[in-house]
Amino acid sequence: MLDAHRRAARDGFSGTDTSSVVERTGHPVRVVEGTRGNLKITTPDDLIRAEAERFFRRLIERMDAPAFVGQLGQRIDVGR
Repeated sequence: MLDAHRRAARDGFSGTDTSSVVERTGHPVRVVEGTRGNLKITTPDDLIRAEAERFFRRLIERMDAPAFVGQLGQRIDVGR
């Protein structure tokens, strides 16, 4: 990936994302399913969301209780 980005910079190519830069070098690119916790941070709002999610996960870990953390923006249910 680093080499692909260096080539793109050298050639003045501005890709939309890393996959477009890598694909340009002839390497195959594929999509794989990830987890909800694997957030892509591209805007200040994304960073705020990631920090909030991290905060709530740590809070629940400290509570020492069974818990379910839903998608941020939904409620957090803590087992009683």
